[in-house]
Amino acid sequence: MADVSCAGGSVLTVRPVPVLARDGVPYEVLLELLLDGEPFGQVGERCGFFLADAARRLHDTPLVSTLEVGTRGWARGGGLDEQAVWGGLARHLPRDRELFAFRARDPDDGPGGGALRALLDVARAWRAGAWSTEVQVRIEAWGDDGRGVLAVLDLPAARTLLDAIVAEVVGLGGPPVVTL
Repeated sequence: MADVSCAGGSVLTVRPVPVLARDGVPYEVLLELLLDGEPFGQVGERCGFFLADAARRLHDTPLVSTLEVGTRGWARGGGLDEQAVWGGLARHLPRDRELFAFRARDPDDGPGGGALRALLDVARAWRAGAWSTEVQVRIEAWGDDGRGVLAVLDLPAARTLLDAIVAEVVGLGGPPVVTL
């Protein structure tokens, strides 16, 4: 169970819950969201691998988004130069650097239900005559009732959060996902 302090003072709890096979053996997880201790939604069925991959990418330098990972994988799979493909497409693609997005249902389903999304963001500030930058992770969560909350974490706090969630996923007895 991992807690995140949100803007406005609310606390969002992210708790992995095992998804069981017919024989009762856990094989994956979904995430139960609690807002101030009350049920808020369930998202991301079978998301363990994707959480672990996002946690791993937070430890990479440079940080890469889901879109970049997918584009490079597509290029590599097609026998193309992934650097050339990404370099040519990056300026035309959305600048939304998403780490993950989990919904209560499949993305193709209609509106409604909860959601949990993490985005890489770069905060810029003018300090002492020069620009400084800091990588932040924006956590956006929506409950089944349509209410939303936002938390902004610095990079070390985001790493700690995702590492804790992944450790709990592995501890639930499902298959190992990705080790950091």
